[in-house]
Amino acid sequence: MKSRTAGQYAAVIDLLTHQLNGYGYEGLANKEEQLFNKHYNANGKAHREFVQLFGADKIVENLGKFLGYFMVRKVMAGVELKSVAGTAAKKLSQWLVAKRYIGEEEG
Repeated sequence: MKSRTAGQYAAVIDLLTHQLNGYGYEGLANKEEQLFNKHYNANGKAHREFVQLFGADKIVENLGKFLGYFMVRKVMAGVELKSVAGTAAKKLSQWLVAKRYIGEEEG
């Protein structure tokens, strides 16, 4: 992979992390939401962000919102960055399946 492409993918993953930490809680079930609120609202070392509490399944659940809303409305990404984000999301999903963090049906 070229260094420019690697840099673009890293930027997309940073944006995805930001989106998950800022908006990932919106899709949580009641018990998960309680867990999130407990740790997110904690002080000091007990504080946890969304990505520190939940696993790969939550990444996949949020990719649609990331690509379809966050990248368009919040980042206001141009055509090139949206294209890179789509490719990076696809490769991330494939990697998660290959590493068995998620099943093929999820990826």
